[in-house]
Amino acid sequence: MMAAQEHFMTQLLRQKILVAIDGHVRRETPQSKKFLLFLPNGDWHELTLLFLSYLLKSRNHQVTYLGASVPLKEVLTVGETLKPDFFYTIITAVPTEYSVDDYLNTIADKFPKSTVYASGSQFINTPHSLRDNVMVMHGMQKVLEKVEELSARAA
Repeated sequence: MMAAQEHFMTQLLRQKILVAIDGHVRRETPQSKKFLLFLPNGDWHELTLLFLSYLLKSRNHQVTYLGASVPLKEVLTVGETLKPDFFYTIITAVPTEYSVDDYLNTIADKFPKSTVYASGSQFINTPHSLRDNVMVMHGMQKVLEKVEELSARAA
């Protein structure tokens, strides 16, 4: 597939997911969980994160979607305001400003009552030293299972 075709398909899927998210009627309940979704600074691969936003909203969770390439300082600031139950990020690009462990552990240390979920190619066959409230999700199937598990608890 040519790069132009890949960009076209990515944007087409992105647009359809955004329309689906926008068309979702909010039905949050007291059992709904708060999620903060973002990609680290320099990471622009947001299609999976958008899909996750749709899945969570369709299961009546409160989702704040910060988008791609968000500086850590901004994630921490928004986290202080929202106090999410869960953070979720996907780390695909090789970080240049930080180590993956330091990045995730900074969030985990600042928000010890929250769970920080992470996935992406930076976790394939690479050992990590992460805090107890950081959970690495290997593969989309594991992410989907966790969404269903959290949604069942919120029902």
